[in-house]
Amino acid sequence: MYCDTVATVDHAATPCSSKMASTKLKILVFGAVPDAESSQVFASKLTTLQNGKAGPFDVVFCTGKSDSKSLAAIDLPVPVYLHDSLTKIEVSETKNDENDESDDASTPLKVTDKLFVLRSCDYDGGTWSIKPHPRKPEMVVTSCPQNCRVDSESTKEYLVSKVTHAAYTGCDLLFTHEWPQGIHHCLSGPGVDESLHSFDAANLAMLARSRYHFAPGTQFLQSTAFAHMAAVTNTVQTHHAGRFITLTNVRKDPPPTKTTKFVHAIGIVPLQHSTVLELQQQRPAVVKPCPFTDISYEIV
Repeated sequence: MYCDTVATVDHAATPCSSKMASTKLKILVFGAVPDAESSQVFASKLTTLQNGKAGPFDVVFCTGKSDSKSLAAIDLPVPVYLHDSLTKIEVSETKNDENDESDDASTPLKVTDKLFVLRSCDYDGGTWSIKPHPRKPEMVVTSCPQNCRVDSESTKEYLVSKVTHAAYTGCDLLFTHEWPQGIHHCLSGPGVDESLHSFDAANLAMLARSRYHFAPGTQFLQSTAFAHMAAVTNTVQTHHAGRFITLTNVRKDPPPTKTTKFVHAIGIVPLQHSTVLELQQQRPAVVKPCPFTDISYEIV
């Protein structure tokens, strides 16, 4: 399910129980916020959704490249994490005190107390355990830089090494700039041009094994659920399914329609806090095969 003028939380991955109610995270994901005008639209929409029937939400993410400078001037009600920034962030300007870890690769880059960019000072991406609310559990988020190359030394060091670690079981959210090759098998409708999809994004998506994979687009698209391969470090089955979602840029005009939505709401219990039984119960009845394989690419 999706939302725009009215937020509808996607509960498909989270059956209702008292235990899950205490550990569920309510998340908003917006498209890119590219300029000052769209930043004001973003702020207005966020306030409306926070105060609406589906709110309040615990954390917000923005896919694609956003105007961090304009967003930094806004009084944000919840933590906001940007996939990428249109402007260079000077790490020295983000540090508030000597204990600030904003230049540590283990934490996303801090812009203000409630605005962050999913990168470190050494690499434009990474994998993080993020705790957006003091009374809610941590979630795992993976972010890939634009034109990411899976065989580059920096990607191997800061990204591949994390998602292939023996303790890694998948991430809750994955952000890429490009669409992964093979995903067209799980999408329908106009505007799905498989020739523009990225092999590197597909390779990282296969390794990351996310529940929700977000990327920028010129329209709102949501894939059918698809299976993940077993972890490369063992043969244990991955119990959660994946979904791929594209969101358009945040804007004032033209007004968003059903196919040009720029915000999506989800409610999940993070993978690290879900049992195998719970994940199996959440698995949809219809799950397509993993689209990131040679068979999916029609290679024989």
